[in-house]
Amino acid sequence: MNVNRVQAQMQSQQAERTPKNQLGKNDFFQILAAQIKYQDPLSGSDQTQNIAQMAQFSSLEQMQNLNEAFSKLLFYQNAQYGSQLVGKRVTLDTAGGLQTGIVERVRILADQVSIIVGSKAYGLDQVIEIAEAKDSKELETEVKQEENQA
Repeated sequence: MNVNRVQAQMQSQQAERTPKNQLGKNDFFQILAAQIKYQDPLSGSDQTQNIAQMAQFSSLEQMQNLNEAFSKLLFYQNAQYGSQLVGKRVTLDTAGGLQTGIVERVRILADQVSIIVGSKAYGLDQVIEIAEAKDSKELETEVKQEENQA
């Protein structure tokens, strides 16, 4: 018997196995079904234990429902926040440095909300400053003052 070959086989089998970090409803039902399937028919089942397990399952299901509801709430809150930025002047933290511009519109794709500034999409998490947009005359005056200072 070749020991190295056996060790190599065991290591490859262990490397393939990746455990789950979370248990879901189906996992709980599989465990419960296995307990019922392999219980001793002469001793019967402990009803208090079954009730406790069902209560845990109910709690798990409610927490999952609550998590889904919070995810939807966050999405709609981000959509509302983005829509309130339309027409505002924002400063964005981008990979190329800070960028300032007027929010033209909001884009909603799948579960992502982004704002469009200068025909380019940015995430809401990139906004670092928000200001009222100035009308065109005020902007022209501001640009001329900046040019005169330079």
